[in-house]
This record gives sequence, structure tokens and C-alpha cells, in this order.
Amino acid sequence: MGIERRIGYMMERSIYDKRLIRPIMKLGRVIPVSSTAAKDAFRSAKKRLKENEIIGVVPEGSISHGGEIGKIYPGFQIIAQGVDAVIIPFYIDGIYGSIFSRAPKRDAKMSNIMRRRIRIIYGAPLSIDSDAKALHDAITHLKETHGSE
Repeated sequence: MGIERRIGYMMERSIYDKRLIRPIMKLGRVIPVSSTAAKDAFRSAKKRLKENEIIGVVPEGSISHGGEIGKIYPGFQIIAQGVDAVIIPFYIDGIYGSIFSRAPKRDAKMSNIMRRRIRIIYGAPLSIDSDAKALHDAITHLKETHGSE
């Protein structure tokens, strides 16, 4: 299934603000989010959804430290309130152990980036009213049925 519209993902501000990647993130319409300014990021995401844009949210708040699916935080629900949209669960496969993961440095090598296959696996749409458990279950299903990690 292809998507002909650009997806603007949300990203942790500390990563977004890195000097070398920030210009690329701006071109990609990435929304930086931090614990101190989460409400601003949520407002920006909600505004874009209302403008019929697609927003990708990592509902765990960050990439996991051990490759497992973490606790789902309510940010996705806050963004979704009052928006006519659906939730598309996704799983990022192959990221654990890459330089983009939070794996221990011995597991995350720069040389891995050229040989590593990272893919985003999308699931079936969920109702905008879906709760954290439903989203966690959907992401877990994607990992178990399509993931390689």
C-alpha cells in the first residue's frame, strides 16, 4: 500500500536539534517534541491533522532501549481528540542495534547503517477513539507477524 502524501513525524527535540540533521528534519516537516513543550508540539500536530496532513507519532515517546514495545503514552490520544481522522499503527523494524536506536554503543555501530534494512510496517486503521491497549496490541501484532527483530 503506497501513500502519495508526505508523512510528518514527531521527533524528540534533543535529536531534532542536532546541527547536522536539523535542516533535513525541517524539510521533512518533522515536529520536535520535548517534555517541557509537549503541548506546543501536540497543538502543531493537531493543526496539521485538521489540515488533512498525515502525522507519525511514536506513542512510546521514544525508540526503545531493548527493542521491545514500551508503554504507550496518552499523547496520541490528546492529539486525536476532536480530529476527524484514523489511527494507523506502525512498527519500525530493524532499528534496534542501529545508530538510531538506544541500544548499547557496542551494539550500535556506524558501519551497520549501510547494511541494515530498516522498514516501517503499517497496520490496519484503528478508530480515532482507540485506547493505549488497543494501539499496543496492534503494534505488537505487527512486530510478531512482520518483524525480524
